[in-house]
Amino acid sequence: MVLLSRQSISNLSRWKNLMKKLSLSALVALLLCNAASADLTFEAGTLNDVKNNCSDPLNNVCDSATYDEAQEAIAAYQAAAAAAAVAADQAAEVIVLQTAVDAAEAVLADAEGAAAIAAAEAALEIAEDNLADGQADLAAANAASAQAAAVKASYSGPAVEQTYATLDAVAAANAEIVEANAAFAESNEFAAENAAILGEYAALVDDEADALEAYQEAREAVNAADPEAAGYDALVAAKEASATAYATARSDREDFEATVIDEDAGTTNADVVAEAAALSAASEASIAAAEAAITAVNDSVDDWDETLTDWRANIEQNLESAQRDVAIADAAIADAEAELAEGISDSEAAEAAEAVAEAALEAATADTADAEAALADAEEAVTDATEALAEANLAGDADAIAAAEDALDAAQDAEEAAQTALTAAVTAEGLAEDALVDAEADAIAAAAAIAGLEADLEAAEDARVAPAAALTASQAEADLHSSYLAADTLNPAGDLMTALVETDNHAQAVVTAVSETYGFTVTNAENIATNTANIATNAENIATNTANIATNTANIATNTTNIATNAEGIKANKDRLDVHEGLVTKNIADIASNKAGIANNLGMINKNSGAIARLQGDVDVLRSGVAATLAIAGMPVAPQAGWGVAVGAGSFDGESAVAAGLTFSGEKANFKLSIGNSGGETTVSAGVAISL
Repeated sequence: MVLLSRQSISNLSRWKNLMKKLSLSALVALLLCNAASADLTFEAGTLNDVKNNCSDPLNNVCDSATYDEAQEAIAAYQAAAAAAAVAADQAAEVIVLQTAVDAAEAVLADAEGAAAIAAAEAALEIAEDNLADGQADLAAANAASAQAAAVKASYSGPAVEQTYATLDAVAAANAEIVEANAAFAESNEFAAENAAILGEYAALVDDEADALEAYQEAREAVNAADPEAAGYDALVAAKEASATAYATARSDREDFEATVIDEDAGTTNADVVAEAAALSAASEASIAAAEAAITAVNDSVDDWDETLTDWRANIEQNLESAQRDVAIADAAIADAEAELAEGISDSEAAEAAEAVAEAALEAATADTADAEAALADAEEAVTDATEALAEANLAGDADAIAAAEDALDAAQDAEEAAQTALTAAVTAEGLAEDALVDAEADAIAAAAAIAGLEADLEAAEDARVAPAAALTASQAEADLHSSYLAADTLNPAGDLMTALVETDNHAQAVVTAVSETYGFTVTNAENIATNTANIATNAENIATNTANIATNTANIATNTTNIATNAEGIKANKDRLDVHEGLVTKNIADIASNKAGIANNLGMINKNSGAIARLQGDVDVLRSGVAATLAIAGMPVAPQAGWGVAVGAGSFDGESAVAAGLTFSGEKANFKLSIGNSGGETTVSAGVAISL
């Protein structure tokens, strides 16, 4: 239809504009990630030297610690996002691998026959191995993501918070743009698929709109024409014809909408048109959401720019960054101390192992000596048995020969056993010597490692010196400006500091601040004089109101008496009705007149009552205000230079008040802030005097 076609054209135009804005936001995102910078410093006692060198951060013209910290935060944000994306991808991969395991288990459950079962078991084993590897990768990815998130969270401060907010806005805008792109594509795709139906429907809608317009024009012409004029009948006929044409056009459109295009699904042309309109509306809403998200990005970038150029944010960020650097250095020292303790423990264990190895070698050496002695004894026993056998052979004694042979066999067996034991003892001694060499090497390496770990600890402690000095300097800087670091409207030093930072003409800024302070003093003096005059006027008004109240009170009493008299007259008139019938008419007139007077008096009474109530409240407030003003005026300045506390009391016309406040007395300036209270009403007064 025409409306849908026009809407699609409008969507396309807005989408092109959106793409231009996206390009701008992408450019901004790139600018956020590139530049070098240096610290913005505020030296004590030299405010004229304070300058803000961060004039255009989006174009890499920035020289501040705030900007540097923002750059580090951007890197941490991107690293955390990348690690989270890897973990999410790996989690999805594990789901796929688990699905594969489930499928393999199902195949195994249905397998029949030894070959099929064996193949299914092999496939399941592979799937389970892949799942185990995927789960291990997921655990590693989650650990890396958690570590990256912890690094990101370690950054803090106004610049970091605004940087993260800006990057979050960019991410949200990208998501909205992706969604808008999908909705736009879906709407156009549906419109293209149903172009014939939508085109015909658009033509019918246009025809109906044209017919309605023609009918409305004809009806207006008939309404405006004179029924007696020539041609009136023709106008009426034209109106009827246009009405018929409109009814026909509307019927054609309704018939087209009711036409079924899918018998099975029961789909009509109206369904197609409705879905197209819904998709177009969804596309329009998505584009609007994307545009809003891009606007939010632009606003956030403006806030980011403002944060980087704000001297208060720089001071706060300097302190936050220095604290973070010291915390990192402290963590490095703690790690180095833990590693050194572990190294000392390893060295002690190595020395203990060396002692055990030395003892084992001593035992093995003793065992070898014992085995050598046993072998010597066995060899001697063999020699003796051999000689005994020779003697038995010479003697020809068969029993002696048999006994000598048995003894020789036993001696030879003992010799063989002793030789085996010696071989084992020598081998054990060699192994013990090797173990001792290894233990000595381990002890030497552990001792050498301690020296390296001690050097690492010393380096970590040395590395803390610079961050600690920076923290001290940052804290001193914050302390220097602490009295006006907050946006305290009562302290002009903050505005003066801003002027000194943002302009090069420092002398003019000082003169302007002094002039403004003098102006405030003059204005306060004028206001005090005005308030004094107003108080006098109020006192006169109070006296006048009091007199008026007394007059009103007398009038009320008179009116009350008159009302009573009128009531008695009315009663008397009623009593005389039966006797004085001829006077009834006159009495009725008199009664009416009296009623009017009564109504008038009642109105005046009500007005007077309201006025009295309001005047009473005003009188109380004025009395309280006068008493509180007197209490504030009675507060003296502290007798010594510097800050002091003062109290005062006042009373006026039955109202009492107390006041308290702070005073400051200096060589060139005096200051007083006071708060008073009387009758529930609170007054506040402040003043400053500067010697020129």
